[in-house]
Amino acid sequence: MTAASGTDMRKAMFWDRIANKYAADPIEDIAGYEATLKRVQDFLSDDQDV
Repeated sequence: MTAASGTDMRKAMFWDRIANKYAADPIEDIAGYEATLKRVQDFLSDDQDV
């Protein structure tokens, strides 16, 4: 295992642990959230799954 893959695994484990709480929290700034989604979409291609 390389250092990078160990780091990636720890990040994945972190997000797996908090995913339900994160998803359940209400979005307070819908306009800001939608603007962020638009910006992020510009960095993704159709073959990527997020």
